[in-house]
Amino acid sequence: MITTIVKHGSDLSINELFEKMQEHHDFDRERLWRFNINRLNQLLTQHRLRHPEQQSIAKIYQHHKYAKMPQQSE
Repeated sequence: MITTIVKHGSDLSINELFEKMQEHHDFDRERLWRFNINRLNQLLTQHRLRHPEQQSIAKIYQHHKYAKMPQQSE
């Protein structure tokens, strides 16, 4: 979820986020066959409870966009 938000920006709606998550190359449709919009809402609620300062997709995006990413060695 976080990866998708950071990749696609802060102006995603819940439905757009749901679609983008399902389109992501790491999304396993066989394993996550029951994943639906209600489950996404539950994940967002759990995230908001753990991180009260991130109450919207835009706030989640801003927080993670500016978080330090580990540097990859070449």
